[in-house]
Amino acid sequence: MRHDHLQPGRIIEGRPRPDDVDTESVGLYGFRVADPTGREQEAREAHMRAVMSRMAPPRRYRMGDDGTLHEVGADDPP
Repeated sequence: MRHDHLQPGRIIEGRPRPDDVDTESVGLYGFRVADPTGREQEAREAHMRAVMSRMAPPRRYRMGDDGTLHEVGADDPP
């Protein structure tokens, strides 16, 4: 299956030279992925919500003058 409209990653700069690859002669395969019911996307989103609900809040650290890491709180200056 050839899809001429699916040609990602082709950047042509300057003028064509005789030893350049003819990009129009390179065939590409196209893949169509569809989820007509929306169930797969909803399942992925539900899984992500479940995982994130079990995660602790993010923690940030800053390097101290002595070279050790110190946790930065939400109220600490940037």
